[in-house]
Amino acid sequence: MINIQGKNCFVELNLLGVYTPILCGEDFTVNYNPEFVLKTGPNSPARERQPRIEDWSVSVSGITELTNTSNISFFYLIQEGVRRTLLDIRIKFKDDANTIKTMSFFAYIGQSSITGPVADFCNATINFEVSGGITDLSDPITPVGPGTLNLKSDWWLTVNGNNFINGASTGSTDGTTYTLTTGDLVKQVAVEGIICDIVAGTPTAGTRQCQIDLTNHKIIFASTFDGSQTVYVEWER
Repeated sequence: MINIQGKNCFVELNLLGVYTPILCGEDFTVNYNPEFVLKTGPNSPARERQPRIEDWSVSVSGITELTNTSNISFFYLIQEGVRRTLLDIRIKFKDDANTIKTMSFFAYIGQSSITGPVADFCNATINFEVSGGITDLSDPITPVGPGTLNLKSDWWLTVNGNNFINGASTGSTDGTTYTLTTGDLVKQVAVEGIICDIVAGTPTAGTRQCQIDLTNHKIIFASTFDGSQTVYVEWER
């Protein structure tokens, strides 16, 4: 799974053709609220609905400056000539693989606030009331076909004197025994319910680390087992 982190989400204002970040954003939320109307027919066994008008809004919170430098300040946005003008806004999402998706729309400044606590930076929140909905969603994603990835789980009994598990699983929880192999993506490893940290190199003694060695169908641990432990594994195949 390739994640999107909050630090890589931006709300930007188009100023003279250049999209500039709003505030030093620390948090933002996109809200979608559709209105549903009835379309129940004379033979419908239950109420049927369909979407009609939809409402969109976006909220961004963060630290503000007094001047517009690398970010647009709260004070610029609440000027009458700005807050009562339809603004060109863009939201940009960037994931851990540097893939970027954008949502563009026009909006007015809505309910907003600024706070100045004694022992903290000045924080502000700007709410944008979208006018006309989302008009541009970049590069719509085609869903992956069903069955291309399966999440599986099972457990292995340990062997006294070994610091690894290998070969076929013991559990057969879905009626099948599994041997981990190249192409599997191990998501989680736990020993007696305690989750292990997956590391690339040799596990450090005395830790809960483990190393995945799919070429040899193994998971290697930091400590030697006495044979009473059970190892639980989740993986994608």
